[in-house]
Amino acid sequence: MVLIPPLVSNVELGWEQEVYRRAREHNGRYVRVLEFDKRGIGSSDRFTQHPTLEERIGDITAVMDAEGVERASLLGLSEGGLMAQLFAARHPERVDRLVLFNSAYGGSAYRELQAYSDTPIYSRGDVIGKLRRLAETWGRDPQYMVDLMVPSQSGNPAFVRWMARFQRQSASPADFQRQLESILVLDAGSTSPTSRRRPW
Repeated sequence: MVLIPPLVSNVELGWEQEVYRRAREHNGRYVRVLEFDKRGIGSSDRFTQHPTLEERIGDITAVMDAEGVERASLLGLSEGGLMAQLFAARHPERVDRLVLFNSAYGGSAYRELQAYSDTPIYSRGDVIGKLRRLAETWGRDPQYMVDLMVPSQSGNPAFVRWMARFQRQSASPADFQRQLESILVLDAGSTSPTSRRRPW
């Protein structure tokens, strides 16, 4: 299984946090898991120009090829779900299963998901506002990220301390801002005839 990360990740630090470690150990009992940090985040090289979707898809190919994996299930987390969907559309022969977590193509998906959700589904504008606030607080207020991304751990001081370390060691404020801006300009519809253009 190839785990395609969300907006920010750090493959090394994840093993040090109990919540994430347990999930990885659980998955590892059933499948071999390939995990990587996207360009600009964690242990990966930083970028000055926003990577294109083609380059992002190429990174998934490079990870699979480097490990000798011809075909795999893809687990796309949040923004990584877009990359997973596009990889599957471009290379269906290399995808066994496509699993999306907290990810959607946007547009009418929000209305469709709202009908089945017992929690609020934010509009694109709301999400962008929250992410911009996250960029403003990056490295200074880890509680904001915990409340936003992992609310079940909001009252866990050890997790909040780990999140502070995660932020400091995964991206500088400028790195995080570049990563955020790079995903806001993505347009899946321009890359593949099998992908639906996001109407938002």
